[in-house]
Amino acid sequence: MERHALVRDEVDWPKLRQDALGRAKGASGPADTYEAIEQALRDLGDGHTTFLTPEEAARTEDETPDDQVLPQGQRLPGGLGHLTLPPIRSDTAAGPYLRAAPPQSAR
Repeated sequence: MERHALVRDEVDWPKLRQDALGRAKGASGPADTYEAIEQALRDLGDGHTTFLTPEEAARTEDETPDDQVLPQGQRLPGGLGHLTLPPIRSDTAAGPYLRAAPPQSAR
């Protein structure tokens, strides 16, 4: 979070970390930390970062076939382009974007 959050320069990281560790105190396994992680992301307040449990991530990938993740684009006047990228739920779901075919060269 600290390295990649959109609002990373605006966050009191020592406080956020202390609060999250306090919530996770006594956790006996990864699943016991999920609530603390989710609250830390809410505290982050960037509106973009989402946490998925392993089960939620698996369901999301099962529900999103690769052919629905391909970007669509159009050429606009003045040498501009417009890309439409379907939403993704996590960094791990970005894989289909990385496998997309390279764009055709301009004519």
